[in-house]
Amino acid sequence: MQAPVNHIIGLTSIVRERQLPISGTVIARVGQKVSSGDVVAETNLAREHVLLDVARALRVSPTVADSLVKFKLHDRIAASAEIAVGKGLFPRSVRAPREGRVVAVGGGQVLMEVGETKMELRAGIPGTIIELLPNRGVVIQTAGALIQGVWGNGRVDSGLLMNLAEKPDSILTASRLDVSMRGTVILAGIVKDADALQAAADLPVRGLILSSLYPSLLQLAREMRYPIMVTDGFGPLPMNSAAYKLLSTNAKRDVTVNAEVYDRYTGARPR
Repeated sequence: MQAPVNHIIGLTSIVRERQLPISGTVIARVGQKVSSGDVVAETNLAREHVLLDVARALRVSPTVADSLVKFKLHDRIAASAEIAVGKGLFPRSVRAPREGRVVAVGGGQVLMEVGETKMELRAGIPGTIIELLPNRGVVIQTAGALIQGVWGNGRVDSGLLMNLAEKPDSILTASRLDVSMRGTVILAGIVKDADALQAAADLPVRGLILSSLYPSLLQLAREMRYPIMVTDGFGPLPMNSAAYKLLSTNAKRDVTVNAEVYDRYTGARPR
């Protein structure tokens, strides 16, 4: 399967929005110069949700259960805290299984967010902050070469570009990777074996730019902790000549790989 590359431009002004998936705190400022790895916003995400059926546990109607709940929306609850207590000589009670936050109350039920973790939004590209998006992120402007791809695994990183693709249809194998490539972004051709992706992770590298990737490796590529961008498609496809020339002639220069997942609605592409 083949999909077209959107844009390949040797030098252009690049303006990109970087946003959190939910509301958070923007810590960057307008006019600030950032590198690709700088944190520009942060928020807290819940790893899972727990639904507590208070009405069933207390053996009362949903309306009565709602009146017995001691917490309201957005309240934080400690582990084992009493959420609701029934009536009678030997009342039943409902306790929080873990520490968390109330995100919904009603219908005799309480929904909690638990296992909260901090999420940091990184700039993704070096440049200057030209606008703040309140509670969500920033707009960054920079200048440089731009190459958009057709698939990315959702990771972002940057490093020195190393060329292992002597020609557009070169094949990257695990045996070609060694410790001297640690911390670099590697320009490669086709990847058809899982060993190559794992060897890159073991170094580790800071990114792979591929011409194509075999479909059977897509799930593994999504799990890799470094960015992987595919420029041309899936299967044994060589890199298009425009992208190959621009990348190979910029070897040993700094490059940022924003392997953003393609979104047909916003037009976002890996780049």
